[in-house]
Amino acid sequence: MKKLFISILAVAAAVACTKTNVDFEQPAEIGFAPVASMSSKAALNTATYPTEQPIGIWSNYDGTILPTAGDASKTPNYATNFTTAYLNNVKFVFKSGSNWGGATPYYWPTNGSLVFAGYSIPKDGNIITTAKPTDGDDAQTVSYDFTSDEMVFKNYEQSLNTADTFDLLWFGRTADSYNYRNASTAVPVQFHHALSWITIKVKGEGTAVAKDNVWAIKSVKLNNVINKGTATLKGTEAKWTLSTTDKGAMAVFTTSESEPGQSLTADKDGKVIEAVENGTVVLPQTPVTLTVTYSYKTPAGVSITETKDVNLKLSDNEADNLWKPGYHYTYTLTFKSNEILVAPTVATWADDGNHGVTVE
Repeated sequence: MKKLFISILAVAAAVACTKTNVDFEQPAEIGFAPVASMSSKAALNTATYPTEQPIGIWSNYDGTILPTAGDASKTPNYATNFTTAYLNNVKFVFKSGSNWGGATPYYWPTNGSLVFAGYSIPKDGNIITTAKPTDGDDAQTVSYDFTSDEMVFKNYEQSLNTADTFDLLWFGRTADSYNYRNASTAVPVQFHHALSWITIKVKGEGTAVAKDNVWAIKSVKLNNVINKGTATLKGTEAKWTLSTTDKGAMAVFTTSESEPGQSLTADKDGKVIEAVENGTVVLPQTPVTLTVTYSYKTPAGVSITETKDVNLKLSDNEADNLWKPGYHYTYTLTFKSNEILVAPTVATWADDGNHGVTVE
């Protein structure tokens, strides 16, 4: 699973003042400096955290200065250390340069240490509430427990519109912490992917019926995509409990009646077909079916439109037949003449998994 790195950086804001013989120093503001992160709109595929996207942050406090940064032997016991809440699901936004700071400024404590956890907030800037839903309530909420290192997104809903999908990221507590005196030192944390990324490619071998009557793809859609569930995120693992009723079609690509559609390529690697770049991001689930609508002309010049359903399963073994968190699945549709064949492979998000699908 590809990890996204950001660093917590205290933005220097110290101003000294004097009263009698005692010096007081204003605490440094807590800030973030994403240094090797990625955009979280749709599937992440760049190296820069977008300035329009906030970060939701929790932080807990311990009155002693521990652990020593980078010293695994001094990792604290979170059941007894860092038990005092300091920041509770607050929003950090882009400030300037490479720094993100509190929408309302937050400052390092004058002694002791902080540890952090957080998640990516959609660019609309709406932080997910921490309010606990009552029985039967389907409100979307988020919570984090420093002792268990569990972040829970309850009733999380992913859009079925690829223009509005969001690649949910999170990071749990880190063993690195700093008091305000070390506020200029970056604190490294790692973001992890909680969702699955799907890419569809198309290519053709020859023409559909007659010379120059090439295939034209009119639409591609995923069927019965579950788009709501509860995620329990711990360490680097994401576990989902999915809704049994919240599902629908996700249009990967579509054209109007007057448009010619997507032509096929003879390129052996195929051509990505999607209305929104990297927009097909879904909750981890059993692979669904894909419906492809395409057209071609008969030798008499009559246009014919046909539809094929493709099963995107990865394995006949139920336990292995799953789109997993943090994985990128690429299905290549090869158009031939009479049959649809599927030959999938799997790769982590860091790589491209090429899943061969032959449409004949």
